[in-house]
Amino acid sequence: MVALSFALSGLVALAIVFGGTATYESIMREYAPVTFRVIAVTGPRKDLIDLRVLAGWHNGWFAYVTGDGERAPISFGAEIFSSAEYAHMADVRNVFIGARIVAIVAALVAALLLIRAARRGRRAAVVLARDAAIAAGIGTMVIAVAAAVAFDPLFLLFHEIFFPQGNFLFPADSNLLAMYPDPYWYRLTLRVGLTFVAAMAVMAIGSAATLRRARR
Repeated sequence: MVALSFALSGLVALAIVFGGTATYESIMREYAPVTFRVIAVTGPRKDLIDLRVLAGWHNGWFAYVTGDGERAPISFGAEIFSSAEYAHMADVRNVFIGARIVAIVAALVAALLLIRAARRGRRAAVVLARDAAIAAGIGTMVIAVAAAVAFDPLFLLFHEIFFPQGNFLFPADSNLLAMYPDPYWYRLTLRVGLTFVAAMAVMAIGSAATLRRARR
């Protein structure tokens, strides 16, 4: 239970940390500028969107889907994103807000279980933290390896589970797909997963070192 709580709370927290502007720009620098299909009052056109503007759109979307912003980003004088894209991002917002709630509950559960273990002695709490960190790290590493070799089917499975209504499928010229291409999600997922595994490794090593010192 503690391992699962570590994984839920840690991965959601890292998704928020790595979902910000710095990571987006570092990944998308290789792919910008991208072409957006825009419907303006004068008719449809294609605009080349540079990294600065992309990051601005990303900030708006990220604040919205994480629940930190009340409204989805809008454009003035032109249609940038379709109603289907807005509908999907509203669903993403619901899932993400739910994930944040689950992460908070998971963190509280982990804390309570560690406190309960500590009542039996400091060693019991340290052993529990070490074992949970190892289990959470190994479990996440297995998923990370699977994602590294078969990202597309796993990414599709994720969407089919959390968005069973199927509104995550867009045409190839979708502005949302241009803004968030598959390589972005691949690299973001690996950064989150590998950082979590590293954090669990540090916790496990630190706990093991504490146990060794206690035996001396």
